Amino acid sequence: MDPFIGEIRIFGFDYAPQDWAYCNGQAVPVQQYQALFSLIGNIYGGSGSPPTAFNLPNLQSQVPMGAAPMQNNNLTALNQASGAEAVQLTPAQMPTHTHAMGGEVMPQAANQTNTPGPTVLPNVVIVNGKFSSAFSNAAANTTFSPIAISGAGGNGVHENRQPFLALNFCICTDGIYPDFP
Repeated sequence: MDPFIGEIRIFGFDYAPQDWAYCNGQAVPVQQYQALFSLIGNIYGGSGSPPTAFNLPNLQSQVPMGAAPMQNNNLTALNQASGAEAVQLTPAQMPTHTHAMGGEVMPQAANQTNTPGPTVLPNVVIVNGKFSSAFSNAAANTTFSPIAISGAGGNGVHENRQPFLALNFCICTDGIYPDFP
């Protein structure tokens, strides 16, 4: 089946076939590609008045997404690009959270549970030279210092792309002129 002018296909080889051009944002002369220009115009950029050149779509390092021009949403309008290959997270982008840890300070009369374990002294701790139960049925009555941990990480960027496979996107420059509905 012959391709439509302006159709974009993915190729797994390292050249653009005859009557196809790489979708790399390059400027091409209107005079040489009049049919393609009549379909896409300066949507992807161009120069001159009247236009003498227009740009092909640039799909290098981009993930195509279906356009939704009737949604009043500029993020999905034709030729609207968004996203970044790498980002640097800042504290403002992270949700508020803490790293607090609760514990139990038990008096001698606390409700204690000594559950048997594989050690010689099952489930006990030694506090001030005395054996105490390591488990309690009571709710935590104290909180450890909220500054119990320190910051980690750096200020570099991280990869922000999903796993990918690089292939060649090409646009048809000569073929069947598509009918308008």
